[in-house]
Amino acid sequence: MYVWLKEPQRLKAILIARQDDRDAFLEALLFDKGLTVVDRIASVGEACGLRDLAQADLVVAVTSADDKDVLKGLAGFSEKFRIPVLAVTDSDLPEHIAALTGAGAHSVLCIGMTTDRVRAAATAAIAGYEKLAALERRAENAERSLSDRKLIERAKGILMQQRGISEGDAFRELQTSSMKRNEPLPKVAETIIAAKELLG
Repeated sequence: MYVWLKEPQRLKAILIARQDDRDAFLEALLFDKGLTVVDRIASVGEACGLRDLAQADLVVAVTSADDKDVLKGLAGFSEKFRIPVLAVTDSDLPEHIAALTGAGAHSVLCIGMTTDRVRAAATAAIAGYEKLAALERRAENAERSLSDRKLIERAKGILMQQRGISEGDAFRELQTSSMKRNEPLPKVAETIIAAKELLG
């Protein structure tokens, strides 16, 4: 009995790499791992002229530890073209991997005689997590800031209504109270709102 194994779907990749002796090896390695190079360019800046970019599944950017042009070019690349970026490098130094993920690479593959792929993958995971955590913190801060503004606006409205004062005077009163109590404005606003709800 014959068993036919379906070949996994091949991924289409755009290769960003300067021409050198390793190109044939790299393309063969990518092909062996299920990636077909559909187009290649020498620098990130040439991506604007690619016709196949929209049809590609990912971009593979080959870089060395001291290649500032690739790092600079990757910044904002994935957001602009809406495509995943795999950086292939000869360095597994944590600071280099962090620089690549910080610049926009979604994953880093280290290929070289002395590279430790496990350490590189771990470093890339940490750098990627820290980048995501920073975005989450920014979103949380923005949400908290919006929530604080709503509290302050509500407290100002209560003061304006109860004391017949202007919006500016109500805000200054909140600021004065904040300084006297040594409490942040949102906390003072919460106290005013709680008192209003308690007393009706």
